[in-house]
Amino acid sequence: MQHSVEAFVAGILDYAGIFPPAKLPLSEAVRLFQSYKRHPHSTMVPRFVIPAPKLSELSPLLEPLLSAQSDSKENWHLSVLLQQSASFEEAALLAKQDVQSIQAFLDRQRGFHIAIDSLEWALPSDLQNKGCDEIQQSLLNFHKEIFESKSSKWGSLFVEVSWKLPFEESFKALSELHKKGHAVAAKIRTGGLTPDAVPPPLKLAQMLWTLGELKLPFKATAGLHQPLRHKETAADLTLFGFLNVFAAACALYCREVDIAWLQKILLLETIDAFRFTESGLHIDDLFLTTEEILRARHNFALSFGSCSFEEPIQYLKEFKLINE
Repeated sequence: MQHSVEAFVAGILDYAGIFPPAKLPLSEAVRLFQSYKRHPHSTMVPRFVIPAPKLSELSPLLEPLLSAQSDSKENWHLSVLLQQSASFEEAALLAKQDVQSIQAFLDRQRGFHIAIDSLEWALPSDLQNKGCDEIQQSLLNFHKEIFESKSSKWGSLFVEVSWKLPFEESFKALSELHKKGHAVAAKIRTGGLTPDAVPPPLKLAQMLWTLGELKLPFKATAGLHQPLRHKETAADLTLFGFLNVFAAACALYCREVDIAWLQKILLLETIDAFRFTESGLHIDDLFLTTEEILRARHNFALSFGSCSFEEPIQYLKEFKLINE
């Protein structure tokens, strides 16, 4: 694998096998994720995504695996989804319950190698419709009350901001908190199971551009199981590719590009537009060095959630970007 490809895909995928469309039983998803730890490209998939209410079901599945492990590489890294609500008041109450579930889970697994890398939470719609100052203050109180004492142990809180509502004020609020040292980042939804769940290309380009202007780290979720933009005829969907989204984001972080250029990259459907070399990546008419890719991936375009690990691997092999 070329160094530029390695920089691009390292840690890029959060495995969400129990979510649609795969919707695997938790036991099967656990079995698969454990097997991916021994995969030649295991560094692509460091985290397992699970809703907080399902942690009690995860415990008995993990204990036999963790009891038998002797290699520190067998550590399990989790990203935990908190329950959501359109009401901020209700969402805060649910989050308190989820924090108790997480703590109970960790207490039960004490002595095993388990890390909560991140928490994921959807910004309630009644808060997203507010102004930057009000969103920032509400998030600050929420974060301090529920997570601040545990942020060093539980990583960042990824706050999902809907593309269907005004998003600029929410991103600004998160950016201000991030600049002040709070462990928060953004989460954006890039697809779904129905056409109305997929953001228009211009809307996604606008969201990415805003994140880039603010230098606000983000993760993506939904619809990115193939590298390139493609049609799924059975579901009447056109979905984005993770190569499109993350190449555009890396360029945005390292260069001055506009929304029109981002939209053009998001719409590309052939691998010829993305040429990896040992020294970097050519994206259409722009070149990024391997070092720039590393910096953008580490500081800005962090990861995406996918219910499949094998499908992205299959396509990367077909495009001869990774080895068999």
